[in-house]
Amino acid sequence: VDVQYQEGGSSFAKPPSKDCYNEQALRGALVPGIVTNAYAVKGEAFQNKVHEYFVEFEPPLHTKHVLLRRQSVMGSNSRMKQRNMQLLNEWFGYWAFDNFKFFSMGVPPHKPGVNINGKVPLKLSSECTVVFRYNQTVYLDHDDIPLTEEEQLLNTFKKRSLRQAGFNNVKDSWFYKDASNPPHPSMKPIPIQDRVTVLNGYTASVHITPSSNGTKLGVFKADLSNKLVSTTNVNQIVFG
Repeated sequence: VDVQYQEGGSSFAKPPSKDCYNEQALRGALVPGIVTNAYAVKGEAFQNKVHEYFVEFEPPLHTKHVLLRRQSVMGSNSRMKQRNMQLLNEWFGYWAFDNFKFFSMGVPPHKPGVNINGKVPLKLSSECTVVFRYNQTVYLDHDDIPLTEEEQLLNTFKKRSLRQAGFNNVKDSWFYKDASNPPHPSMKPIPIQDRVTVLNGYTASVHITPSSNGTKLGVFKADLSNKLVSTTNVNQIVFG
């Protein structure tokens, strides 16, 4: 049997030469030629102020009912989720919820004052009213904010930044909105005969890792993502 193999598949950057792993490089000198998809987040991301609220329910809902409390805040179906998301974004900007506390960033805090008593009651569920009671304002890297909520706030900020940069998200992937005129040729769609088109995009996420000096370091990780889009409709497939 004559078996032939077609060359192809993924291609990767060549590994660095063994000379780069010398004593000088290990002391902190830059190692050239290494390609990475993870980048340190620069700037003052962790100096953003986060407003913390206690979440209460009227009538009361015990903290052990995790799913029910989350559904009361986030919504229990697609219509309610969309409605609640819009309402929470208007009131709290970038936010994260950990079942007991609610963290907000990007808008002024709803402190006790002339027009508000420090409580924000929102009718997010038909079963109860959700009340957000202001507690304190701290920086993003404060010990009172769990690491999971820190990453959630940064990733919410990442989503809005990518949308402002001209990307649309499809589930966890991001594709440039103007596919015919992307900022780089590699992002253009690839037609395959007359049946499908391959969309070229990215997945992106922000993670937090401790650094050597005891502070936190934000890491932006990106990877390639592709999506197949059929160029034929149902009628063409059935009757074509």
